[in-house]
Amino acid sequence: MLPVQLLVSGVAVGAIYALVALGFTLVWNASGTVNFAQGQLVMMGAFLAYTFLVILRWPYPAAAAMTVVAAFVGGVILERLTIRPVRDRNPLIIIIVTIGTALALEALARNVWGPQTRTIPPLSKVDNVRIGGLSVTSQSLWDIGIGAVLMLLLILLLNRTYLGRAMRAVAQDADTARQMGIPAPSVVSFTFGLNAALAGVAGLLLAPTVFISPSMGTSVTLQAFAAAVLGGFGSVAGAACGGLILGLAQVYTAAYISGASADGAALLLLIAVLVIRPQGLFRTAW
Repeated sequence: MLPVQLLVSGVAVGAIYALVALGFTLVWNASGTVNFAQGQLVMMGAFLAYTFLVILRWPYPAAAAMTVVAAFVGGVILERLTIRPVRDRNPLIIIIVTIGTALALEALARNVWGPQTRTIPPLSKVDNVRIGGLSVTSQSLWDIGIGAVLMLLLILLLNRTYLGRAMRAVAQDADTARQMGIPAPSVVSFTFGLNAALAGVAGLLLAPTVFISPSMGTSVTLQAFAAAVLGGFGSVAGAACGGLILGLAQVYTAAYISGASADGAALLLLIAVLVIRPQGLFRTAW
């Protein structure tokens, strides 16, 4: 594979990691919680897409829209049932709750869809697209395009809308935000829903290129967490850049060294950045 093709593939993988890492960032800024069920939300999004596309045979636009809506509603429900009751307790308890939620979602997926692997058709019926003298997969272009659009929309939401300003206010000081008339609990619930919707999109984009299974969430969680820390935990720009860097590192390592070394190289990159710059690439929250 040519270096430019590797670049496109790395950016495509990184765009998916960035979406999941952005979910980590949203939840952390809104509630001070590290959601270790993030990868399982991606897994559930992939299985929801499989259900609507393969089992129910819905057209792609309707299946994609329903996947995102179902993921958003599921995220709101999970926040109200699992995070809200323990939010004011010891952070270690919250972490344990999110890990328990991850295990519960994995068990749920295994019982509903079974332990076997699944896949869904790609977003486009055209396998490859020629750009100049290069041939790249259409799925990679979809991953990059959708990832870029969602990141831009998220930035606009946070910086140009009342809801985004409310999210930022609750992140800075929830008590003061309440006194100013901002419904902080509802804002936090919306943030968890938005996080789950991003994870659902990531699952939809990931499912055509890998075999989806109930156990895939753990690997996704580790990669996205590494991307968020690499970019600077709590930074939207950092999550996006961290995801892209991690995706590129994995693809180039797999191409020039071995596929088995890809995950290890990504973690070594994370360790190197943390040694040199412990706060990550970006310091500013949001």
